[in-house]
Amino acid sequence: MYVCENYLPDYSKAIEREGLQNVSAEGFPCLCSYRLASVQVKERLVQMAGRGMDCVIFCGRFCAVLGLLPGSPNIKAIPLDYCFSHLATPSMIQTFLDEGGYVIGSGWLNDWEVRLRELGFDQKTARAFYREACKKLVYIDTGIDPVANEKLTRLSEYLAIPAVRIPYDLEGLRSFIKGFYVEWCRS
Repeated sequence: MYVCENYLPDYSKAIEREGLQNVSAEGFPCLCSYRLASVQVKERLVQMAGRGMDCVIFCGRFCAVLGLLPGSPNIKAIPLDYCFSHLATPSMIQTFLDEGGYVIGSGWLNDWEVRLRELGFDQKTARAFYREACKKLVYIDTGIDPVANEKLTRLSEYLAIPAVRIPYDLEGLRSFIKGFYVEWCRS
């Protein structure tokens, strides 16, 4: 499976807990914030296709990775409404968005300082951007990182924006992955 690095920890842990044979998750650089990585992602996809590797790509329906697919029958993209759709129900997501929430993934939270630097932000410009872009940060916590709450608090303080932690277990993601795994094995 090939997923955005922002959600890689969740997918990896779900695969591990599900105990799926011959399945692993690999992250591609977040193309929302790091467009220059498109060349690297395209090369990796072409490499996978050339080796005949089976690959399922989970991403948001507007993700730039969809424009990089090499057209191989071994590579299948599963575009979701949002890149984080695997972490919450559609009604939960709509509520977060209606309330001005900015959803962050575990991979992004783990490296938030690096991500902000990649976007060209210092603290002042990051605060200005996020204050304009959202009313609060929303972290959907799957429970895989015991110090996620501390990281979220540091990020919230750095940006001077409130943050909410929404507990959500990996069961939904595990079922989601297993469903695609079973379907892939049948085809």
